[in-house]
Amino acid sequence: MFRGSLLFLIFLSSLFGDKFIFKVTPNKTNLLIGEELKLTYTFKYKSKRKIAQLNFTPPFFENMHLKHRVDFNDSKEGDLTVIKKLFILTSSKKLSTLIEPASMDVAILKKDNKEIGEFEDYDYDFKTFQTKPLKVNFNSFSKDTSLLGDFNITSFVNKKLAFSNKATNLTIKINGKGNLEAIKEFNLNIKDATIYKNPPQIKAHTFTQKFAIISKNDFTIPSFSLVYYNKEKNKTITKKTLPIDIKVKQNSTQIISCKKRFNPYYIILALISGIMIGVVVTKLLNKKRVKNLDLPLLEKIKTAKDTKDIIPLLIPLSNHDEIKKLIKELEDDLYTKKEKKLSKKIIYSRLIKFYNNNESF
Repeated sequence: MFRGSLLFLIFLSSLFGDKFIFKVTPNKTNLLIGEELKLTYTFKYKSKRKIAQLNFTPPFFENMHLKHRVDFNDSKEGDLTVIKKLFILTSSKKLSTLIEPASMDVAILKKDNKEIGEFEDYDYDFKTFQTKPLKVNFNSFSKDTSLLGDFNITSFVNKKLAFSNKATNLTIKINGKGNLEAIKEFNLNIKDATIYKNPPQIKAHTFTQKFAIISKNDFTIPSFSLVYYNKEKNKTITKKTLPIDIKVKQNSTQIISCKKRFNPYYIILALISGIMIGVVVTKLLNKKRVKNLDLPLLEKIKTAKDTKDIIPLLIPLSNHDEIKKLIKELEDDLYTKKEKKLSKKIIYSRLIKFYNNNESF
């Protein structure tokens, strides 16, 4: 019985064990917060095997940040074909997690194919291989910070002399190597100032956050602090920016307007100007009303061959009493033997007068 079991194991080993290998290799399993976890997934199979299709399914990396993925070109190791995939992950908080298995689905072409007329019917063996689950720990290195690396922080403004109605733009920048994604956004509080804050952005190993500040009085932008752990120096480091003093002066146009306010000549001039502007505006409004009447309608009245052709043009406006009266007069003028009293010019003038007396027309 023992001999039979041994022969069976040798048979399985020759059938699968030496033909397919699928494993995951971490660079380490105990890391500091912010350190890079590098997982290399390797799949090997005998090059002579006819593989029709490979489908790799990575695990779901829960509570971790995927920084980068690399799919390497296939390579050879003796009579084996090797496929490698690299995942670089990190965590910005303390974490102990179990990474679930990755899967590789393989379609293997069988040796014996059936001929169907001019075509061959291919048969496949479908197999699924999985890696072992992997336990990983991200440990804290300091109670003061979750930042790991080496960084520099700066803050600067677009101007140090501002007008009371103009914004001063502040920029905070942090660059360096490490887990920048763990940096929390900054807040800014300045007494009697209006502050607009943009969310931070991380690009090309640089953290950037911008503010716009509007104040009527002089103010000081405070210092900003950054605390991080430097693994090479094995210590926690704090870096700070310098405070920035901003001078605010009143807008020159505001100063001039204040002076004019107390000058009687300017007051009289302003009153006269106001009256003149009112007259001009009134004329313009009247003119605008004529222009807004219905230019196509006026143009059609001007170009009508006869006053008889004007009646159909006025009917859409007959819900107004003045227009209804005008239509009646025009009909009497056309269809009685009385002397003609309405001309195109008179009709045109009465329409304009009607419009000037009816704002809602």
